[in-house]
Formats: sequence, structure tokens, C-alpha cells
Amino acid sequence: MIPVFGIVLEWMQLLLPLAVENGVCIITNMGANDPFGARDEVLRLASGLGISITVGLAHQVAVVRSDLEEHLKHVDVYELGWNWDDLHLLAQGSLAGHLLECGCQLTGGYYMHPGDKYRDISLQDLLDLSLPFAEVSFDGKVCVAKAESSGGVLNPCTCAEQLLYEVGNPSSYITPDVVVDFQDVSFQTLSSSKVLCAGAKPSASAPNNLLLLASKDKGWKGWGEISYGGYQCVKRAKAADFLVRSWMEEVYPGISKHIVSYIIGLDSLKAVSIDEDLPRDSQDIRLRMDGLFENKEQAIHFTKEFIALYTNGPAGGGGIRSYSYHLL
Repeated sequence: MIPVFGIVLEWMQLLLPLAVENGVCIITNMGANDPFGARDEVLRLASGLGISITVGLAHQVAVVRSDLEEHLKHVDVYELGWNWDDLHLLAQGSLAGHLLECGCQLTGGYYMHPGDKYRDISLQDLLDLSLPFAEVSFDGKVCVAKAESSGGVLNPCTCAEQLLYEVGNPSSYITPDVVVDFQDVSFQTLSSSKVLCAGAKPSASAPNNLLLLASKDKGWKGWGEISYGGYQCVKRAKAADFLVRSWMEEVYPGISKHIVSYIIGLDSLKAVSIDEDLPRDSQDIRLRMDGLFENKEQAIHFTKEFIALYTNGPAGGGGIRSYSYHLL
């Protein structure tokens, strides 16, 4: 959990003094699977900053609509006074949350495309993107915005692109609170840093069933990479692939079917094994092999066989990297 705590503390070092000064409550899931440890680290940080705060946490709880209806008949949605039956308001609120979910993707991140006149934003704009925020009113009016004169780009195009991001069916976007129809959503520029978002509506109330995210043992992953360049480099990469697979087969017959290979710079974006019909004109490539194995021993053995390419493989290979780890 140290890397997660590192992220928590990096953000809190900056945000806590500002939040206390402005009376802002911070709600976050940055504690990952150890919220108690994250709480203790944040309290320790606050003490070092000379700040007095209270940290609450929710652990292994899920507040669902049925519980609220049973125990708190007249509870309103936090902050805005909405009721859980105000489906149109919940749809607009879900729209705001969906647009903000991936942060700077709304303000130009993952958007720039040189040569496309609609998306060819300047490198200067991309250099220091501004995190967006939402202004949501009691009547469901939603505006997304970024700080005035800050970096990045916020316009109907960036909003429309983000609206469809990770949406399987725009007419039925399922959330725990309401199923949303995004088909009639529109965006209107109010200024260079603010866009009005309207038109989200409910297609159904809260779903009866929700997905549960649970870990599952998927075995062991082993992978390796090596670079080849110059004359016939693709043939050398294919020879390396053949050797590693053959060495693995000598110890674990039939295991080659658990390994996928591709050549970065030639066919890696296809996510398929090496194709015999691909062109051979590349002069700078990198072989990548991934194996999904039943146990740790097989994964470790794979990484060892891959490293053997340095001394037992084709000429001119370099920059080997390999690793194995447990998949959950």
C-alpha cells in the first residue's frame, strides 16, 4: 500500500491547507483497499502541517437505495436536497459525474490529434492541463468548467468525446442511482472555460441488480521484451520467439498455447500473434512475449528462458526486460 499512500500524501500535502482555509470537505476513494491506513497517514500529515482535521471513512459498506428507503424515509441526496425519486435530477447529476470521471480528458487530455483541424490543439495548451470541475444547481442545471486562463481546452467537442467514453449504450448508461439516457445531451459554450451541459434524462430507475467487483485468481503472468534493429531484424525477432517457445515446450509440453507474441513497431496494436503475411520493411522493432501460466514456477521459468536470448538467441538483441507476477 505504500505507493497508494504516496499518492494520497502527495495530493493531501497540497490540498489540506487550501481545504481548511476555504472550509472545503474532501471526499475521496484514494485509500484503495486500506482506508484505515490512509486515514492514519493523512492525520499524521495534517499534524505535521499544524492542521487540525477530522477524518471519517466508510469501510465494507454500500449505501443502496433499498436501505435508505427502509431506514430513512425522507432522506435527500447530499448537498442539493434532491430526492431519490427525482430521476431527471439524478440523470443530470450522473452526467456531471461521468464527464468529470477521467479528469483532464475533459479539458484536452487524450484529445489532441495533429492534422485534424478540430483537435489539433497547441502543445502549450496540452503542457499544463487544468482539472475540470462542475457547477450543479438545485434545479439540475450542470456546467463543467476550468479555472479562468488555465491550460487546456474545454469546449463542446471535448465534452462530446468524453460523454461517449466507456459508454456501451448511450440510451441506457447504468449507474447505481439511475439508468441514464445520453442521446439528447447537448453542450453550449458559455465562455472559453465553461460549458453548459443539458439533456440527460432517465431511461429507468435504479437497477435491481448491481455488479460486484471481486478478485479472482487468474494464475501467473510472465512477460519479456527484447529489441532488434537493422537488416532482417524481424526475422531475428521471429527466431527469438521460436526459441523461447521451444525451450518452454521442452520442460512443459503444450505450454506454447498459453503464450502470445507480437512485434512492437510492426503488429503489436493488433493484439494477435505474429502474422506471417506482415510487411518486412521495419528496421527498428521490439519483440514482446506474454504468457499466462497456471503456477509461479512456469512464469519464472519463462522469464529465465527469455533472458537466455542474450547469449543463446539471434544476433544483435538488446534491452531485455522480463518479469513475472501473480494475477488477481
